[in-house]
Amino acid sequence: MAKRRQRIHRTREEWQRLIQEYEAGDQGPGEFCRDRRLSTTSFHYWRKKFREEATGDGPAGPLIELPALPASPEWRVELALGDGVVLRLR
Repeated sequence: MAKRRQRIHRTREEWQRLIQEYEAGDQGPGEFCRDRRLSTTSFHYWRKKFREEATGDGPAGPLIELPALPASPEWRVELALGDGVVLRLR
């Protein structure tokens, strides 16, 4: 019976260091992961996550802080979403 590989849980900081090491090197992702016994799925997940954080891109895009609304029972918010689409909340 083949031995099952023990799963190694790495911290965010460990993944960050590994991705930086990869970016500074000249190996392809497959070779890099094989040499360090990394899951290629986890490697690609963390690499994408760090890239999205660095650029502000991601599923929701960059976050925008809105000013506090006045304490009033009648409030209105309008968000211009582009292409002529406006979201109005009352």
